[in-house]
Amino acid sequence: MPEELTSREKEIFTLLLKGVSPREIAHKLNITAHTVDAHRTSLYRKLGVRNNQELLVQYLHKSSAATTFSIILAPNSPWGWSIRFTPSVFNNTIISAGDSYTFFYSFSSNVDIDYIEIVFVDMTIEAASYFYVLSPYYKMAVNAKRNIEYSGKVNMIANKSASSIDAEANMFHICAGPKSKGQPTLNFSRFEFVRNV
Repeated sequence: MPEELTSREKEIFTLLLKGVSPREIAHKLNITAHTVDAHRTSLYRKLGVRNNQELLVQYLHKSSAATTFSIILAPNSPWGWSIRFTPSVFNNTIISAGDSYTFFYSFSSNVDIDYIEIVFVDMTIEAASYFYVLSPYYKMAVNAKRNIEYSGKVNMIANKSASSIDAEANMFHICAGPKSKGQPTLNFSRFEFVRNV
């Protein structure tokens, strides 16, 4: 947690990472939505991010496997919900064909989900109109019920190389198809990438 954040900003920072909406934060902390927005703007500026997704990415870069946090998936019509980011294991490196990683996870969801898939992607190349796939899609869960914890590991092998060392060329993509209405939030108690040598 950066030292320059005020105690109120730290509270809001923690709640944002848990997937709590600004309106719920205002209610929980007994402050106005305008005050939440002001604190959120200030902590974004101090952390050098522009939005909650960038805040999440920065947090993941600094997190350990034991840290609990939430990932809020964004609408990706017509393909369901998704998020893409660069885990710290990819910092200053490149995903290359043949590279093998093991992803260890424990998570629960706030909604029932038909499937959750993960894949490595390159966002710097236009392919299929949206991103260039660097690995097969791997299933993390099928028919996941809300509020049930799922744990496991997935061995991921890149079958293509990223175009460059650029962070956006070396990304981890999570996509999901929820069964019910509502924005999926995945609450992780374990999120760990290990590069296999």
